[in-house]
Parts: sequence; structure tokens; C-alpha cells
Amino acid sequence: MNGTLYHVVYKGEILSGFDMEAVCKDLARISSISAEKAKRILEGGRVILKRNLDEAAARRFGTRLQRMGLKVVLQLTGAKVSALCPGL
Repeated sequence: MNGTLYHVVYKGEILSGFDMEAVCKDLARISSISAEKAKRILEGGRVILKRNLDEAAARRFGTRLQRMGLKVVLQLTGAKVSALCPGL
């Protein structure tokens, strides 16, 4: 383990072919938040959904979110938005 930490960042859009209502419901369920709060997150812009995860945990969580339909990227902690990791 190299000690590098990542944030899992929602890019403000859902992936093609996914239903916004279903994505909202799934996000609320896995995040233990209300459907209203999940909807605000999905309709907003860029949001950090999880902070300070090691690479393996960040990839697992990011992959789970992508399977639900969220467009996410991994960002090194302390990095600017332009330094986002392009893929999981």
C-alpha cells in the first residue's frame, strides 16, 4: 500500500441508457440518504461522493456507482479537477 488516497467524484450526469428515477433510488439506498437528497445530488454538478479512500476501495465504490448509472471518476486527494483519473 502506497498511502495514496482518492475521492470518488460524480461528474453531474448519468450514463446513457439508465433511468434517472432508478439511479436516484439506487443512490439513496446505498448511501442511506433520502430520495430527495439523492435527486439533488444527481441534478447538481460535480460532487465528491466518497473521500479519502485507498485505490482499491475507490475503484470498488466507483465501479458500483457506474453499474448503477452514475458517471464518476477517481480524483487524487489534493489534486485539481484536471488531474482526475480518467477510468476506473
